[in-house]
Order: sequence, then structure tokens, then C-alpha cells
Amino acid sequence: MTAIDTSAERTRWGMVALGFAAGVAGMFQTAKMSVALVEVQRDIGLDLVAASWTTTAVSLTGALFGVVAGRIVGVFGAARTLVAALLLGAIAGVATALIAAPGPFLAARIVEGLGYLLICTAAPTAMAAAAAPRDRGTALAIWGAFVPVSVSIMAMTGPAATAAWGWRTMFLISAASLVAVAAVVAAVAPRDPPVGRGIGRRLGEIAAAAPAVHLSLYRSARSLGLGVAFMAFAALQVGLIALLPTHLIEVGGLSPATAGLVLSATAPFAVLGTLLAGVMQRVGAADAPATAVAFAVMALSGGAAFAGLSDPWLLGPVGAVFFTAGGVVGSVIFASLPRRSTGGDVALMSGLIVQFGNVGSLTGAPILAATVETVGWGGVPWAVAAMAGVGIAGTLAAR
Repeated sequence: MTAIDTSAERTRWGMVALGFAAGVAGMFQTAKMSVALVEVQRDIGLDLVAASWTTTAVSLTGALFGVVAGRIVGVFGAARTLVAALLLGAIAGVATALIAAPGPFLAARIVEGLGYLLICTAAPTAMAAAAAPRDRGTALAIWGAFVPVSVSIMAMTGPAATAAWGWRTMFLISAASLVAVAAVVAAVAPRDPPVGRGIGRRLGEIAAAAPAVHLSLYRSARSLGLGVAFMAFAALQVGLIALLPTHLIEVGGLSPATAGLVLSATAPFAVLGTLLAGVMQRVGAADAPATAVAFAVMALSGGAAFAGLSDPWLLGPVGAVFFTAGGVVGSVIFASLPRRSTGGDVALMSGLIVQFGNVGSLTGAPILAATVETVGWGGVPWAVAAMAGVGIAGTLAAR
């Protein structure tokens, strides 16, 4: 187990920024598929089912192995694991750019998922270690913004790069960003202690201990509650992103372009939520009340978005409120990890959060879609409220 050093007097903000950059570059590997899926499907020869697996492979990997990834970071060290994860993702990213067959392409996407999973556990651990105690919550609140920042950058640059040079070149550029961050981390990050025994032996020990580690985490109301809260957050956010454009087209009568514009204009407001969470950490606001209130705001605004609104000028503010509240939830949960980690083991708790978050990412859209198929669009606001209720319950259990 790697406990966070509480003796640091000054925060190394450069290392905090590097951890954030690692998350942004890692998320590129997921976001790139949404930009180029049609071209990839055509050139690789993927049917619809196989294409869907290439987009969900990363989330599935995280849902299965998040806690194990946390143990790997704890045993091998945050900086060492982060560099290895970035390079692993880069190698797999280059492979996806060069492969021309469906099977190997899917295999490369799974390896990309493993790299991304390790980035998502090692980077926040390294950021927490780089921060002085008074800044630790703020540093991890910043980490909560890496997904919307990465997705926004890819949405702005990916289509143009794909149109100019093709999706394979865009994939290579994405992989190069991982190599660049890995080089800087390797050059400036503090050296982790020697591992000692062989890597294979240590990995075997981690695998053997995995069931007991899972049980110990799930028996803790604090750990399980935090994981459930993040699962609900991810389900809400991914579910709304997936189904809102369809609702706006089918029910609201908007064109696909306008529906997409509403979503792309409001999703970046999650960064504003992260800034608010950072301010809350600086002034010492209690985590549980802030998270519970933000979940309630997500329920109200998310429900309103599916309540028949069709005017983009009304939908815009509603969406902005939803994603701002979501930014608060995600960032406050990450910021609370050092205070809720047994023995300061932020790596293990990060792995737990990543695991539950990916479960939410995989289930959010299907739950809302099943609601539509069963009771119609009118049932979606109630499903959104139920998801938020699960998040509030998890938040209260984690106090």
C-alpha cells in the first residue's frame, strides 16, 4: 500500500498539472472513437455490434479491474505506473492506427482500456502526493475536470484533423500526446521506491489478493457509499449525453444539428462545476451536503431537460445547470478521497471510484433507454430522479 505523504509543506503545482494533462491525453483515446467511428467502421470492416464494442471496451475494462489497478499503483508507485500506463496506451494507440482487421483492432482497444484505467488511478494519486495537505482537496477537485476538458478538445480538433489527414493520422497524433506527457513525467516526477521482488511475482500477489481487497472495500459503508455515489453520477451524465439528442429530435422536433449544438454548448459547463468544487475545498465546505445538493440539482435539471422543452434558449441554461452540478459532484468526490482513504491509500480508493464510475457509464444509457421503451419519454425524469436518489444515498452512507 502507498500512503500519501502528509509532510509536504509546498504544493508542486507543476506535478498537479502533469497529472491532469495525463488524464486529458488518456481520455483522448476514448473520445477519438466518437469522432471517427463511422470512418473506422467503414475502413476496418466492423459491423454495428463490433463497432459498439470498440467504444465500450474501455469502460468494460475499468468496470472489471478498477480496484486491481488501484492495488497496482499502490505497489509499484504512482509515477512509475503513470509513465508505464501512458506508454502502454501510446503503443496500443499506434496499433489502432495501423491495424486493418476487426479482431486485432478490438484487442488493441482493450489494451488501450487497460492503459487508460491505470492512468485514471495513477494520475490522481500522483497529484495528491504532490499537494500539501491544505491544497490536496483542491488538487483532486481539479482532476475532476479532465473528462470534459479532453472531450471538448477532441470535439473541437478531432473532426478537422480527421477531415484533413484521415482518422489514422488523428489516432497517431492522439498517441503522440501520451508519449509527450510520459516523457515529461519521467523527467520531473519524484522517483518511486524500488519494487524489490520481480514484477511478475508482485502482479501474481496482487491478483491473488484481489478478492479479499474487494470484500474489505465493499464491507466499508464509507468506501461502498462513495463508489455508489460516483456510479450514480456517471450513469446520470452518460445517460443524459446519450439520450438527450434523440429526445430533442423525436419529441422536441429539433434538427440533429441543433440537438448536437445544445449538448456540445452545455457539456463544457462541467468545468465551471469543478471550479466551484475547488472553491468549496478552499473554504472548507462539507463534502456530503455539497454533493447531495448537487445531486438534487442534477435530478431537477436533468428531469426538466426530458420534460418536453424544445426551445434551445431554454434548454441551454437547463443543460448548463445540469453539467455544472455534475462537475461539482465528480470533483467533490475526488477531492474527498484522501480524507476517506484507509491509511491514506488514495490509489486503492481511486481504483474503486474508477470501477464504479465505469459501471455507471455502462448502465446509465441502457437504463434510460429501457425506461423509454417501457413507459415512454415521460418516465425518464423519474428515472433521472431515481439515479440521483441513489447518488444521495451513497453520499450519506460515505460520511
